[in-house]
Amino acid sequence: MYSSRQGRCVRSTLKLWNAATGRLDKSISEYSDAVLSVVFNPDGHMLASVIDEPNTAVQFWDTRSGQLIRQFEWYTGPSSNIGFSLQNDTIAFGNSDHTVDLWSTFSGKQTLSLKAHDAPVSGVAYSSSSSKLASVSTDGTIYIWDLDTQQVIQQVKTERYEINNISFSPDGRSLAWSGIRLGESGTVQVIDTLNGQTLHTLEGEVIFAIAFSPDGSILAGADFTKKVIYLWDVASGKLITTLTQSDSITSIAFSPDGRILASGSWDSYIWLWDIASKRLVKKIAGNTGQIEAVAFSPDGHFIASSTSFDSDVYIWDAKNGELRDVLRAHSGEIRQIVFSPDGKLLASKSFDGTVVVWSINESR
Repeated sequence: MYSSRQGRCVRSTLKLWNAATGRLDKSISEYSDAVLSVVFNPDGHMLASVIDEPNTAVQFWDTRSGQLIRQFEWYTGPSSNIGFSLQNDTIAFGNSDHTVDLWSTFSGKQTLSLKAHDAPVSGVAYSSSSSKLASVSTDGTIYIWDLDTQQVIQQVKTERYEINNISFSPDGRSLAWSGIRLGESGTVQVIDTLNGQTLHTLEGEVIFAIAFSPDGSILAGADFTKKVIYLWDVASGKLITTLTQSDSITSIAFSPDGRILASGSWDSYIWLWDIASKRLVKKIAGNTGQIEAVAFSPDGHFIASSTSFDSDVYIWDAKNGELRDVLRAHSGEIRQIVFSPDGKLLASKSFDGTVVVWSINESR
């Protein structure tokens, strides 16, 4: 999945902390570049970070040793997000020269350059099987690539919408995107990745976040302006229900089993919605300010959150809502948090220029 809600840092450090002991496990030498994005590879053993200013590069870190494995440098300017293939063997990122580059994580060499866009590429997203790649450019055009044939299989022109999210359905058969256009309401569309047809056009004001349920049957969209979450049936495109909250919604995440939807709101609460009953089951209080990000651990036991008020990561018990831990290492607002696929690590990216990787104690 790609989301354009990324922040920019001014000086960057990677640190590995043990969340159980609060001790620094590994410290990486500071490098004077801006961190644009961080992402774990599928087995969690590698963390990739896009850095900029003055040199543009992707750095790969071994999360077990804290060592820099390799660094790719290029000079065309990257998008602020990157994608790992499911097989761990390639990464993809977009460039300001309108291309999408794929690099081997093993050899450190470029393996493919995809050319079709007429504007800088601002985001990429792999399908779950890694056989397809979606890329979006600043002129609102989306291309879907077949990576086996290296050909464009679909092109979607969104009439110059500023696209802020693209996400494949779990089975890769459809792609959802959300965007806004100056002076107009936003929109969400679901397209068929095989024939390029628009399956559904779903209206919203300003959709800040979208998420497919794990089984792909439901698409959720958080409307920042209207302070609601829409739940759409993916097959029919019909609105299932609207979940109303008290303040603007910035982030949403389904639990791994798809039963619960968590949302982060500017009212400082994490709202937990039961998907089957469409009812609010819990509001988790204790965050110190407007919530910027929420994420479920892969086992569904914990929810991580960050706010715009402080520089901490909060770890909550997803079942009873109790605060289990507060992770402190940053000195600036945190805008991105992500669990490794095995749930043993959590990465947080802050405006203070640091990326912190936490070792998560599952028995906490």
